[in-house]
Amino acid sequence: MLPGCYLSSGESEQPRTKARVHPVFSVLFPGLIKLVCLCNNKILYSTNLYVNMGFHYLRFRTYSHATENEKNVEKALRFVSGTDKIEKRKTKGYHGNPIIIMEATIKKSMEVKAFFSGLKKHGLVEKILDELESRIDEDHNFYLRFDKQKAFFQEYEFVKHDDVVSVKGKIKSFPTNKRDAAKTMKDFLENL
Repeated sequence: MLPGCYLSSGESEQPRTKARVHPVFSVLFPGLIKLVCLCNNKILYSTNLYVNMGFHYLRFRTYSHATENEKNVEKALRFVSGTDKIEKRKTKGYHGNPIIIMEATIKKSMEVKAFFSGLKKHGLVEKILDELESRIDEDHNFYLRFDKQKAFFQEYEFVKHDDVVSVKGKIKSFPTNKRDAAKTMKDFLENL
């Protein structure tokens, strides 16, 4: 029980009476809690509290081919991921051509929320919601693909081709099934 609050009928000449406010928490699904404050069995306040952003991590990946400027590819990855912490690995393509794999990972709730809030500002959350089922697999992984060239110019565009900054996120979902993962993701996006 919380400390008492004072209620008033709204008329200034009447004394205020002290009453107890009772918070009631209900787990709607993992990560989302409904808070309802009751006083004399009347609802004073109700809100949803997002406790956990619903992701174990978001991993961003892109490739810098020999024909590309490495710094430009890195700039595109920074724009999409929102982080400067980029890991690089050198490898070779099928024909021996040099390739640099660039990856960035975010795990903190605030970083995850900032990423999706940025997408919301650009009107992309609605598109994600429309395509949500096709963006989640049976292992609760969530996928996005951004055009790498547009990302260099600080623009977001979802694409299906291969020249991309890809995003893979592991959704926290219990029990573990695709439907619950999709619901977790949907509620997260709708409550940004």
